[in-house]
Parts: sequence; structure tokens; C-alpha cells
Amino acid sequence: MKLKSNFLKIQLQPIAICLLGLIVGILSYIYLEFYTSIILLLFICFSLLVLFFLNKISFKMLILFSIYNLGFITGYIRTYIVNKNHKDIIEKTINKTANIYGLVYFKQQNNTDNFFKNKIFIKIDKISIKNNNNKEIINTNYTVKINYPDFNLNNLNNITEGNYIKIKDINLIKKRQNTDFLIAQNCLCNLFLSKIDYKIINKKFSFLRRIWLKIIITRQNLLNRLNKKLTGITKTLFNYIFLGIPEDSNNANKLKQYAIYWGISHYLARSGLHLVMIIFIWSLLFRFVPIRYNLKKIIVLFLSLIYGFLTIKSISFNRAFLTIIIYNICDLKKLAINSIHVINMVCFVNLLSNPYKLFLLDFQLSFILTFIICYIRDLKFRAILTQKT
Repeated sequence: MKLKSNFLKIQLQPIAICLLGLIVGILSYIYLEFYTSIILLLFICFSLLVLFFLNKISFKMLILFSIYNLGFITGYIRTYIVNKNHKDIIEKTINKTANIYGLVYFKQQNNTDNFFKNKIFIKIDKISIKNNNNKEIINTNYTVKINYPDFNLNNLNNITEGNYIKIKDINLIKKRQNTDFLIAQNCLCNLFLSKIDYKIINKKFSFLRRIWLKIIITRQNLLNRLNKKLTGITKTLFNYIFLGIPEDSNNANKLKQYAIYWGISHYLARSGLHLVMIIFIWSLLFRFVPIRYNLKKIIVLFLSLIYGFLTIKSISFNRAFLTIIIYNICDLKKLAINSIHVINMVCFVNLLSNPYKLFLLDFQLSFILTFIICYIRDLKFRAILTQKT
């Protein structure tokens, strides 16, 4: 009974109620018809008003349910917009020849026996579709992943991270794929091509795009320098843990096998643990530096931002990254911090950016397990305070 009351006390907060409404709104759009969702929402609102006027619920509860309805509407509309944008592009490009323009932000070459073992990730800027004698231009920011075999390497050896390229006359969408998963990955499609007709283009970018381009080039230069100094499993381990770059090579397979033997395979997954380890080392070193506490926090926050931008991110890494930023900002502003509220806030921001992340297993496990850990920690902390008083 005490456990239940503590849980309700923690969860009956505006950010938690709004997050719950957002999740229900996302699920309603995916699994319910439009009119069913509207009728359900109107029924809830009407029932709340009746209970309020009958003095069955307090004004505070009415406000909380209003926040829930606002989250519900936001989740429903946001999911509709994200789904519509993706499906519109698919409908316009399916079974049509197109030229795509985009920025290469990651290139991966693996040493495996797979046929399409090399990959290029392109952030699409625009798509040019040929309709008879007319051309239709579609502006977008989705990702396209191109898989190509090893014998095609000479055709692509001039492409590097940071190149803006035009790929000519390809059939982007031949048939409808698992749309929900692609939307969750912010990916338009996966292409398997044995030959690519491309052209590297010099283009002037906006200020923000130039910063992103500089980050990509810096990351690749850093990786190239480290690869020259590190060899074997050491290089693979460093790429996995510190840079978030997975490999599919003999060294990587050996490393995975060792991790399975020791039961520590989760250490190879890109997670918040790696970020926390690095920040802990930085904080430990700064204890020996005689500068002000706030200045140390600012420096650690700045280093965390640089490290976050220079690595390949995952859902759990982004969760830890945003959580640490919020913690440091609250600490600098001397604001009270509640770990469960912070997790709810980070989850809300992630789902608002892309509602389809809710259906990814790594998203569910990351946030649910983190919430459970924070909740158990909060219960133990309350128990210690109760014993002292």
C-alpha cells in the first residue's frame, strides 16, 4: 500500500501526466480510427466536467486531466504529421526514377563475407523526380542507407564523409517496406546497389549545416588518426565504446565472443554507461584542479557536448546525454533535481521529435529500466530520510 501511494505521489505530476497523454495519443493514432479517438477524448472531457461540477474531483485533478488531454492531442497530431510526411514522399517516389542530392555523413567498410557489406549513409537534401517531361523537386531531411559490394569499391573510393553528392537515375522505392520502423529510424529507404552513378558537388551551406559538416570531417579525421595508432582488437574496442562506431570484422567477432563468455555483451552496445564513465573520469581529474566549482561544471558540460557531437549516437546514449545536460544546468542554476521528472522530460522530448521511437525495443528497454532504477533509488532515499527523522 505504501509502495502504491509513493508511486502515485511521484507520477501525479504535470510532466508525467503530459507524457502519459502523449503516449496514449501516439497509440491512438496507430491503433484506433480517427473518429474513435475523438469520441473517446470528448467522452473523457465531458465526464471530467460532470464530476467536477458534482464535486467528485478537485480543481487540481481537473487541471491534471486537462494537461493529459493536451498531451494526448499533441501526441496524436505529431504522429499524424510525421506519418504523413513520410508516406507523401513514398507515394511520390515509388516505382519512379529520381536523382537525390545529399550530404554523406558516414561511410562504413567491413571485412565480412556478406555480399553488400559496405555502407554509405546520406542525409538527403532534395529529391528530383522525372514525371514525363517535367521534374518535381521534393525537399526533405530523411536518411538513405546505400549498401554496396566490395567489387564496387573503385566506383566509390572518392566519396568521403562531408561530401555533397548527386546520385543519378535510381529507383528509390520499388515496394513498400516496414514503414513504421523506417520512420522511427528517420530513414526513407535502404538501397542495395552494385553500381552507383554519382557526382560530387561543391555547394554553399547554411551556418548550421557548415557546423555539422565541420563536426563530421573532424570526427573522420580523428578516427583516421586513431586507426593509424591503434591496431587489432584495441582499435575495435575503442571504436565500439568511445566513438560508437560498430564494426563487422574478424576482430569485432572475436571481441563479441569474448564478451559473450564473460557475460558483458551489453558493454559493447552504445549506451549511457560509456558517457557516464568518461564524465566520471573528467570530474575525478578536475578535483585536482584549483578552480571554482561552477567553472568545473561548465567545462565538463562543454566537453560532454563536444564528445556527444563527435560520436555516433544511439537511443540510450541520447537519453544519457540529455539527462546529463539537464542535471548540469539545474546544478548550475541551483534548482532542485528529481531523477524521475528528468527521465520523464527526456522521454517527452524524444517522443515529440519522433513518436515512432516508442515502438523500438531499445527505446522501451532504455527508458523503462532507467525509470525503474530511478524509482527504486528514490524509494531507498525516502526510507533513509524517514529513519533519520
